[in-house]
Amino acid sequence: MNQPGLDLQNQPAHHARMEHQNEDPQPWQISLILALILLVLGGQGLFEWVGFGIRGARAIGASRWVMVEAEVQGSEAVESGNFLTGTGWLPRISYAYEIDGTSHTGDRFSF
Repeated sequence: MNQPGLDLQNQPAHHARMEHQNEDPQPWQISLILALILLVLGGQGLFEWVGFGIRGARAIGASRWVMVEAEVQGSEAVESGNFLTGTGWLPRISYAYEIDGTSHTGDRFSF
């Protein structure tokens, strides 16, 4: 069922696509790939920089806290981990303290 004027034996239907796939990358394509890589790496760096900034601000704020004695109510090592990191251990601690006659309890040991 060939239509008149079409030479299917000399020009395969996928010929145009194959030529395009074998071309070398254009300069704009290379620039786009490099820009995406820099964007990902820069985004990761910004995320970490903001995280360190927040922790630093909390540490500065903590330097103004009133020092009090606390009593450890309980402590244990809790098994933790996942299939990527394997088994590990995390501390679990609870404590009680008093400020100006008011009792408080907590379980945080870091910012």
